[in-house]
Amino acid sequence: MQIEKIKNTSYEAIIQNGKITKGKISRNSYSDFYFEETYNELGLIICKKTFWVNSKFYSTDFYFYDPNNNEIRFTSYNPDGSIDMQSEKNYDANNLIQLWKHKSNNRSSSETMQYFYDDKNRLILKKDYFNTKLRSYEEIEYIGNFQIIKHYDCERNFQSFQEKINKTFKETLYLNEKGEIETITTIRNDEKEKRLDYTYERVLEKKFTRYIKYKYNDYNDLIEQQEYEDGVLKNIHRFNYSYDECQNYIERIEYINDIPKYIEQREISYRVDRI
Repeated sequence: MQIEKIKNTSYEAIIQNGKITKGKISRNSYSDFYFEETYNELGLIICKKTFWVNSKFYSTDFYFYDPNNNEIRFTSYNPDGSIDMQSEKNYDANNLIQLWKHKSNNRSSSETMQYFYDDKNRLILKKDYFNTKLRSYEEIEYIGNFQIIKHYDCERNFQSFQEKINKTFKETLYLNEKGEIETITTIRNDEKEKRLDYTYERVLEKKFTRYIKYKYNDYNDLIEQQEYEDGVLKNIHRFNYSYDECQNYIERIEYINDIPKYIEQREISYRVDRI
């Protein structure tokens, strides 16, 4: 069955009479908000409501697509119905994005991204303009099965980072204005693009390493996250799930070092097949 709507809410986990139960609405280890998403018959998101924990603020976002199912417009509304953000995307005949325009009314700012391709339809240059001024650009080259992305900061006139990416690997080198590597992050994924581990290394000053290892169950949901600092195990996050008949989880309890911390509940409604 196809999902039509998901409502996600996170709560504090509390223990009462030896049982884990939900407390007040809370942030969890991953976000400070909860949301409700609606999808069309193709599985594309068409509306998302985001509610910030401990705040009355929320946003309502609408997504629009062309006949080729490319997202062409996005509009985000404030609680009073006024427009917060708007963006538009333009594509060529090959469905390659050419231009992205974004405007924030709340911040009185605008941003434009331009995309350039080679004769093999591979992205080779991306330019980012903020309030009409070129803020940064990226040069992309292809070596074997890797993309090499060099990011240049135009405001400070130096290369700020470089990425080496393929489907299962991403390494990012963060540089200072002298061109020295300050930090390195590495992400490894499996063939299904599930994250296997993450490494953060501070290599120039006050050397430090953070390493995170991930494990999944047969439904591809995260069940364990081990966090190390300089080789020492600091935290273990474990996740227990309850599933509906379609094998989508409707409740997730997060434990940190074997102590229940958060309960995430999802209300999922499915699209009824029409004959």
